[in-house]
Amino acid sequence: MRLVVRLRIAASDSASPITSFGDFTARLAYNALYELFRVRFPRRTRLKNRVRYVLSHDKRFAAWLVAEESIAGLRGWRDRTDVLSGASIMMRDAEPRMLEENRTADAIEAVLLRFGRPLPVSELTDILADLWGVSDAVPDEVPERHDAATPHTLLEASEQLDLLWREVQELPPQQRAALLLNLRDSAGMNALALFILLDVATFDALASVLAMTSEQLQTIWADLPLDDLTIGAILGKGRQQVINLRKSARMRLARRMKAV
Repeated sequence: MRLVVRLRIAASDSASPITSFGDFTARLAYNALYELFRVRFPRRTRLKNRVRYVLSHDKRFAAWLVAEESIAGLRGWRDRTDVLSGASIMMRDAEPRMLEENRTADAIEAVLLRFGRPLPVSELTDILADLWGVSDAVPDEVPERHDAATPHTLLEASEQLDLLWREVQELPPQQRAALLLNLRDSAGMNALALFILLDVATFDALASVLAMTSEQLQTIWADLPLDDLTIGAILGKGRQQVINLRKSARMRLARRMKAV
């Protein structure tokens, strides 16, 4: 779905060419897989996002790439390549700071100092997940779906989206952004793409409603839907303020859609 949307954008915008089709589709596949894991393993995904946030916002730390892998370390270690793999800490060997889930930065610092070398972000996340008991139940199998789209259901979906789109445009700007940047379909994926696939709105129109340029929206498109902290950073709002804006938007839309 993302590939089709992006190809439509490229076909209509010569200023946004796809320079390498192979690299581009590989990146889309990576992002789609990441979203699948985000849906199936939400607690670990939230922890990994929290680790990344701390690494990028706390001056004690740095994050960089080594052979296309995200690496975590102390600021003075930036760009070191002597990355330690296979690291683990048993609960009985953990220092008190490592066990304080509410002080993520201090726990990360304690873990990095224990090993004295950079760690892959994924392994740092695994260590913290083990110490804090963060886990997700893994379904035995993915249930088979029986909701294949028909021309009739696609037409109904298009009509509903068209009505929703008209009402969304009437929302205050920050409510629109709080709602749309977090909009998910039933599988937890980026629901904004449906507006384009069903010809309800163009990519440029989506960008305009979000008070962005098309280039700005393209920059974050692969990461949609965004979490509340990221949306807050874009809007200059706190996480709870973003939640309140989205709640207000949903309540207004519910009233308007019901009235229609």
